[in-house]
Amino acid sequence: MTAVIQIEDAWKTYRVRDQDVDALAGVDLAVGPGEWLAVCG
Repeated sequence: MTAVIQIEDAWKTYRVRDQDVDALAGVDLAVGPGEWLAVCG
């Protein structure tokens, strides 16, 4: 499959008070032609 959208090793960290909170940790994603994707949050 040839990906139309491809993400590799995505990270997102939020700082809450004095602590780091990982929302994403090493996420991989591939969306192929004709596939649907919904992102919530």
